[in-house]
Amino acid sequence: SKVLMSACKNCQKAKAPLHCGICMSALCKACAVFLTEDAFSLMDQLAEELKGSVYCPECFASKVEAPLDEYNALAEKARDVNVYYKAQSQESRYIKRTEKWIEVEGCADRDEVVLKLAFLAAKAGFNMIVDVETHAQKIHHGKWQTSVWSGRAIPARVDPKRLERS
Repeated sequence: SKVLMSACKNCQKAKAPLHCGICMSALCKACAVFLTEDAFSLMDQLAEELKGSVYCPECFASKVEAPLDEYNALAEKARDVNVYYKAQSQESRYIKRTEKWIEVEGCADRDEVVLKLAFLAAKAGFNMIVDVETHAQKIHHGKWQTSVWSGRAIPARVDPKRLERS
């Protein structure tokens, strides 16, 4: 039996092989809005409607664009979060540690651990993470092995002017 292809929701082109991740409407490549797989890579909890990779322009504008802009702004803030590792406790000794530890698991490398910790801190309104610890766990699959990284840190808030002086 032949698979019937619907007409594109937007331009009515006869061949529309793609479907919107939210409303399931048929779309041609020209009308579809594509998201890369890593569009929300730093978030651990993702709404179901943001897990797709293809959207119609209407669903993208109404349901995806605002969360994507918010995510990108937070990811940018995360890049500005100051990071102090556990070994740098001498440099961060005057920073108050009043918050609870934040933790991440299942990362590909140390950089991803630090970036995810910084993202969580930025999301909660902090501009620094201190006492950062990272751990790699080796996982063996037959003849090859890989590492899965995890880590934790204490988020902190410090006046940026105070940081410049130290």
